[in-house]
Amino acid sequence: MDPATGGVAAFLRNLLPALDRINIHSEVVCFDAASPASVEQEDGFVLHRIGPASGRWGKLSRFDEWLELYAGNFDVIILHGLWLYNGYAYTKWMRRRRKQPHVHVPRSWVMPHGMLDPWFQHVSGRRLKAIRNRLYWWLIERHTIASADMLIFTSEAERDKASLTFAGYNPRRSAILQLGVPDPLESISSASGHQFGHHIYHKSFMLALGRIDPKKGFDLLPEVWRRLSKDPNYRDKLPHLIIAGPGWDSLYGRNLKQLIASLALENHISTIGMLEGTAKWNVLFNSEALIMPSHQENFGLVAVEALASATPVLISNQVDIHPLMLGGRAGFSDADTEEGMERLLRRWLDLNLEARNQMKENARNLFLDQFEICKTATRFKHLLDEIES
Repeated sequence: MDPATGGVAAFLRNLLPALDRINIHSEVVCFDAASPASVEQEDGFVLHRIGPASGRWGKLSRFDEWLELYAGNFDVIILHGLWLYNGYAYTKWMRRRRKQPHVHVPRSWVMPHGMLDPWFQHVSGRRLKAIRNRLYWWLIERHTIASADMLIFTSEAERDKASLTFAGYNPRRSAILQLGVPDPLESISSASGHQFGHHIYHKSFMLALGRIDPKKGFDLLPEVWRRLSKDPNYRDKLPHLIIAGPGWDSLYGRNLKQLIASLALENHISTIGMLEGTAKWNVLFNSEALIMPSHQENFGLVAVEALASATPVLISNQVDIHPLMLGGRAGFSDADTEEGMERLLRRWLDLNLEARNQMKENARNLFLDQFEICKTATRFKHLLDEIES
């Protein structure tokens, strides 16, 4: 449940308090380190920390014990993510329990969170991982999918692409649960002393926000900024770029910093660590736009956070919710290449102030209409009601 691990933790911390407000009780079992195992009351849910797990597979015998003691108490159990021991152990427990007479068996839902996307099997540099995944699929993971009562996808595009990745993909049922975030104007107290709309930087800036990882495509941006900084039609209105997120100590993060230095872009691009809470919302609210060059995103929660901040989104067409952004006229979309990102930035810079302000208004309206967390909670309740009817 560490926010630095990515969007799944953020999704749960957003959704579960909203479910609690409509009387849906939730508990989370995670493999975060805790010695001894701890149970904590978080905001709107109970958190069981039973880790740490061992090895890359994340093996943890304590999870088997937890399943035997507590899992039968729930109406629905949702497995988040794939390719790890928790899915193997949970599926084994569930299939064994289904064979026992007169025993309550919770409904089993699986949220792949993009982990069935064919991109991971075909992208260069992952050949050995692709072979490993194929073997693991036939030995273990296809049984996880086939045994689940329902697969929950975050977008239609994610569901469509999941069926293309592996042979033997045969889910019983699937549904869409569009994600959301809390309205920052309500969730952040005015008593914090932060005033959104007051610029915290002396000049305009654009934001690239997320885990510093090859999938995010941040390495496409330095060359785009270099080109436009040399273009007399754009250099005077080119915003400063802030790339923010955890992971700068990784090989990819170090190489990205070296690339920025080698292009002499220190005056045009800043790199900072992970932004959380009020600091994150302050930067989002004050950014000209969010630029999101990702090569693969099953949803893209940071894009929704930008919309909540009335910040337009310049998004790659490999982010599965990009059609919603275009339909709401809340941003632009193009290919996940240097050329695509350059076209996006030029389109943005060519807009006049009135058009930019209209796009900001559209972004906020799209958030309120589609992505406010109470709407996600209501969609989740409808899924629960369906299984009870």
